[in-house]
Order: sequence, then C-alpha cells, then structure tokens
Amino acid sequence: MIGTFGRRAVATIGAAVVWTSAIPSALAGAREAGHGADLLGPETLAYVELSRPGVLLDRLTGDRAMGLIEAVPGYAEALESSRFGEFRRLVEFVSGQLDTTWDEGLRALSGGGIVLGVEEANPPRLVLVVTPEDPGFLDRAHAKLVELARRDAEEKGAPDPIGESEYRGLTAYRVSDEEAHVILDGRLVLANGLDGLKSVVDRHLDGGDRLSDSDAFEGRRPEDTPLAWAYARLDRLRELDPDRFRADEPDDGAMLLIGAWIEHIQTAPWASAWLDWDEDRLAAALTVATPEDGRSEVMARFLPAEGDGAPAPIEFEGRLATINLWRDQYTLWHVREDLLPPEALQGLAQLDSLAGTFFGGRDFGDSVLEPLGSHWQLVAAMQDFGSMDPEPSLKLPSFAMVVELDADRPEFAQRLRVAFQSFLGLANLGGAETGAPPLMLGSETHEGIPISLATFMAAPEAPGEGDEEGGEDPAEVHYRNNFSPSVAEVEGRFIVSSSVGLTRSLIDALKADPGPDPTDATLLMTADGPALAGLVELNRERLVLRNMLERGNDRDAAEREVATLAALLRTLGLGELRLEDGEDASTLVLEFDLGRP
Repeated sequence: MIGTFGRRAVATIGAAVVWTSAIPSALAGAREAGHGADLLGPETLAYVELSRPGVLLDRLTGDRAMGLIEAVPGYAEALESSRFGEFRRLVEFVSGQLDTTWDEGLRALSGGGIVLGVEEANPPRLVLVVTPEDPGFLDRAHAKLVELARRDAEEKGAPDPIGESEYRGLTAYRVSDEEAHVILDGRLVLANGLDGLKSVVDRHLDGGDRLSDSDAFEGRRPEDTPLAWAYARLDRLRELDPDRFRADEPDDGAMLLIGAWIEHIQTAPWASAWLDWDEDRLAAALTVATPEDGRSEVMARFLPAEGDGAPAPIEFEGRLATINLWRDQYTLWHVREDLLPPEALQGLAQLDSLAGTFFGGRDFGDSVLEPLGSHWQLVAAMQDFGSMDPEPSLKLPSFAMVVELDADRPEFAQRLRVAFQSFLGLANLGGAETGAPPLMLGSETHEGIPISLATFMAAPEAPGEGDEEGGEDPAEVHYRNNFSPSVAEVEGRFIVSSSVGLTRSLIDALKADPGPDPTDATLLMTADGPALAGLVELNRERLVLRNMLERGNDRDAAEREVATLAALLRTLGLGELRLEDGEDASTLVLEFDLGRP
C-alpha cells in the first residue's frame, strides 16, 4: 500500500513523468529544433531547450559533485527523514514495475531532450515537450503510472484521479484543470490547461507556423552545442506585463558602476543564455541584444573604443583574485548630471571639495580624474604571514589598486604620494581617539622603485608577556597588523596597496611585463578557488567560532559549514568572469576550470 505522500506523487502523473525528468535537466540543453521547437508557435516569448539530461545526471551523480553535496549541512539528516524514505520507496517501486532503475528510467524518458516554452496567449500558454530515447518506454511508463494511480485510488475508494478526453484521434490526460498532456508522435507534450494543449495539437496536425521556422530564432542559437540554451523576447514581455517586467530605478552607486548595463537590460529586445558542463569545466553565458537605435550617448561613455578594453590581469605568485576594468572616469564626471539625481550630485560636490583638501584645492575632474587613465585594476593576494612581526591572529589578504597615469602629467604621481601621506595623517588623528597605535611613515626602494609606506607602531609589551613561567597565553595580535599601507609608481602605473609586500610583488610583475595588451572585455574578473580555500583553512578556528556565535550552531555543525565552504572553493577551481560589449550585443561569460573538493 502506498502512503499519503506516494498517492499524491502517483496521482500527479504528468508531473511524475515530465517534471521528474525536467527538474534535474533544467540546467541542461539541446541543439536540434526537433527536440520541441517544432511544436511551439512563432509567438513564443521564452524558450528553454534541453537535450542531454543524461549528461547532467552524470555530472550531478559524479564523484566531484557528490563529494560536495554530501558535505552540505543537513544532507545526511534529509536522507534519513521519513518523508525522503517514503519518496525513495515510491521511486524504487515504480522503477521496479518498469524493470529499470530510477536513473536509467530518467535517461530513457528524457534522453531525447526537453523543451519548455511560454507562448503569447491570454493567459500565457506554458508548453513542455519531452522527447524520450525510446518512445516505447514512454508508452509503457505512462500506462503503468496511470494504472498505479487508478488502482491506488480504487483501493482507497477515491474518485479516478486521471481525466481522459479524445481530441483529433489522440487521448489527452489531465490530473487537474491546470495540467493536460498527450503523447504526440512519440513525444510527451504537457500544457497548462486542455485548451492550450489543443492549440499545440492543432498547430502540429494542421502544419501551422512553428518557432523552428523562424530565422531570427535560429540565429540566436549558439554555434556550438552547450548543455543548455535559453531565449527570451524581452521587448514583448515588457509590453505584455509592464508592471512585472519593469525594472526598478537603480541606486546612485549602481548607476555609477554599471549604469550602461542597467540601461542595456531595460531596453534590450531579446536575451539568450547557455550553460555547459564537462568533466573539468563549468561555463555559462548571458547575451543581451543592443536596442535597434543603439545605446544612448551618455551610456556609451561607459564602454571602450574598438581595440581597447580592460587590462589583462597582472601575473604574480600568491594572487587570489583580480578585477580589471576599462572606465573613463573623467568623461563620466562631465556627464554626471545626466546620470544622477540632484541629491546624489550634492554628494559629488562634497567629494570635489574633499579632494581639494588632498590635492591643494585643485578641481577634482580636471586635476584628479583627467590624469588617470582608463585601465583600472584591483588585486587581492595572499600574504606571507610568517614574516610578520607580530603575526596577526586573524589573517587577511592584501589588496591593491593599480591605475594608469597620463604620461603627459609626470608631476601627478608626486601629488598622489602627498595625498597618501595626508590621508595617513588624518587616519592617525582618528586612531588617537580610539587608542589605536599610530602609523609611522617610512620609505624603501625595491628594484630601483621608491615606495612610500607606513607601519603601525609596535604596542608596548604587556607586563608578564613573554614570561614562560607565568603560564599566561600571549595576547591576541590585532588584525591591524595585516596592513602596511604603501604606494609606488612603476612603468606608468600607480599602485595603492594595503601591504608593502604586495607592492613589491606588483613592482616585480609590472617591470617584467610593463605593457600587456588590453583585452577585448570591458570587465574581467578572476579568482583562484584553491588559494581562497587556503585562506579559509588559515582562519578555520576563527570562522568556526564566529559561525557558532552568529548562527547558533554547535561545534560539529560549524566545522562542517566551514569545511563545506573550503570544499566549494576548491571544487570551483579557477574562475573567470568576462563582460564584452559589442555593437550588436553585450555578453557576460562565467567560466570555472574545476578542481576537486
């Protein structure tokens, strides 16, 4: 006898056959239009194409993914729950009735591909098409599930849970008013209502216009064969439901940082996306089309000219992550009134006034932003904590910003050094109010390059500290000892760093490769997952204690969560995010060279 949970699962036959296949496949993709686009109409608003569910199933059940999933807190408890146990018994029972296993059954049911489309109608028509590897298995599986659902209902004295109706020589099935499905030419077709299903059948049998006949639709397909592909007509979605698809006004900070891309998404006629996943690589991309009338004049200033782009990441040992950006800050400063509301402009006026404090009263735009180039880089790196005296208890990475300088303004680098020293003076005044030790200014020369730097004055030794017979643990070393602010100019670039060690590394790297060619991206970000996992391991005990305090976990649970974080970083491996802005579209690509947990 099947329990309550099992009766509900069997009774919803459409979901049992279709959605069980679709859920693990919702991130997978297909290439041939015959997988389902030929059953959709040209008025389709959104489309997801899924052709290789078996590949995704292999990835999700492989050692790499399972090792990570099993480390997720609560996973083991979920497997031991009574609800999951009932679900597992149901799956095993149904699989046994079909002489297969659950995974082989999913492959047989959906191995030919899955397509989900949203057609323009009132209400919108949802259509799901599942193409099996073996049409005969689909017939047997469908018949068996119908039989089991009806038998269970009869044993309970319940009404027949499966509705049937004949339409144009086909048998349509329903488990509710919001679902109807039919087996059509060896494929399972499900719609969000009987009327919608009839429309699909009519179009197919009468030879009506199909989405797969659209040159525009076919032109959106990726040239390769990714695991998944999706497409949406953003212009029609905005017209049909402006309240739902109207974007909120971005805040001022977002407008300054990503204003061009916000406008792009709000006005784009269409967008597409793809996903791919093989043994050693996970990648996804989003392409957003440029409006027919192009980008606005103001927003076009966010983007580089042809042949220019974000600088290539600086290569050096110990690098954790980088952000590399093309951005003409001086040009954007002059169109700030077109970008921001009056209240935000008041804040920029205060910035202009504050900058004058550090740059001798000079104008922020002409005297500060203009001498700065368009190639900006932020860098995070591991530090040599063992060489620090004293070694901080909380170990933080070092950070640096690297920006080009105008070769025609050689005096500007010196003004930046003076501004750096002025800023440290203000920091010392603020630190005095809190009792923090002052920053002591200094300098050194590395590879012929002068470095201006500052280090915290060593705290006086506490009474009894260092007395081995006193039995006292040494006092915790403050995290401020991670920082030794420094600046330097090398090969036409200015470095502002939180650590003199990172400044030295960047000087070495820039002298070795002083002028790397710009990339074809507007934004390029990189991250080293295994190196970041190493930073987690260095701070494991502190992270565990913080987890216990903030989340209320016991020590075992906290240690599992920290271990899961480190495993996730190692599994994701080397990551790269690239944003390319072309004349016809902007494309965001996220890619991981996968590692091992």
